Order: sequence, then C-alpha cells, then structure tokens
Amino acid sequence: MALPEILGGMRVVVKNVFKRKDTIAYPEVRRRPYPRFKGRHILDRHPDGLEKCIGCELCAGVCPADAIFVVGAENSPGQRFSPGERYAQIYQINYLRCIFCGLCVEACPTEALLMTTEFELSSYSRAESILTKEQLIVDEPIRRHWPTTKELPPDVNVLAEMAKAGYQANDETNVADEHSRAAAGTGSSQSGDEAKR
Repeated sequence: MALPEILGGMRVVVKNVFKRKDTIAYPEVRRRPYPRFKGRHILDRHPDGLEKCIGCELCAGVCPADAIFVVGAENSPGQRFSPGERYAQIYQINYLRCIFCGLCVEACPTEALLMTTEFELSSYSRAESILTKEQLIVDEPIRRHWPTTKELPPDVNVLAEMAKAGYQANDETNVADEHSRAAAGTGSSQSGDEAKR
C-alpha cells in the first residue's frame, strides 16, 4: 500500500504550514539572483566598439528550442561591424521559446553572447518577447521595469533581517509591509545611514 508515502507527504505539508513565510515586498525589495543564474541574453562588443558576433550561426544551430534566428552578412571594406569577415546582420532571440539552458553561450566561439542575471522579461504582446540585435547589444546597464530601493543578497535570511529591523514575531504587521517601509526608509528602528542606501 501507499500509506507510508502518503503519511510522509502529509508530514512535510504539516511541517511547512506553520512555518513563518519568507516574504519580500517585490519589486521595491528584491533578492539578487545567484551569480550562475541564467537570465536575459546580451551581445557583447570589443573595447574598440566592434561587435564580437561574427554571424557564424553556431548559437542558432545548437539551440534545442530553435529560439535563435541569425542571418550573417559580409563586412565591406568601407563599413565594418565586426573584426571578422562576417557579422550578424539580423539577430533575434524568441523568449517565448527560450528554455535558458545556456548552450548558445557555450557554443559561441567569440564569447559574444552572454547571459545576465536579469529575469524581468514580461511583455504585453508576443512581438515584444522577440528581442532584436539592437535590444541585445547593450552599451549601458539593463533598465529594469520597476525601480528597486533595496537589493538583498541571494542567500539572505529575510526573517533574520526583519528581526534586526525591529520586526517582532508576535506583531500583527505583515512582513511584506515592513519590508516596504524599511526599503523606503520609514521603518521605526532604521538609522539615517541605512535609509540613504
């Protein structure tokens, strides 16, 4: 019979039902992903401004979800986009298909394609989920959808942080509300230096 397995599963459920929830007030407070988190792609440049991508289409060939579309073209003597003979004339990544496996990054011979830790990829239409070459080549930090006032390290214990900020376990205050106040600098026990951060 499956009775031992059912009892084991119920034991896990009951143990976690009464545990205090680890809640943060996203997006004002966000937990930074671990460094190896695979998020949004970017196309890198050389220090002289030339594109690292040479339009070899290896990333598109290795992609198991067929999410990358590349069309290579020849560099002309008068107008060079990359140091090689070819460059990527069209480069698109369809994030409706991408499974964030990272095989495209490993296949790239020039280390032109990188994966960041950015995970905000929401959009209002299917067309907005297909990023073009102009959107993937970034010359400035990636802009987030919503502003963040406080960023926590990936392995932070939120409940311990709240205890430091003066949150009492028997308070009726919501942990998320307390985080919002702490991030905005209006917490009761927060110093001026912490509020500036």
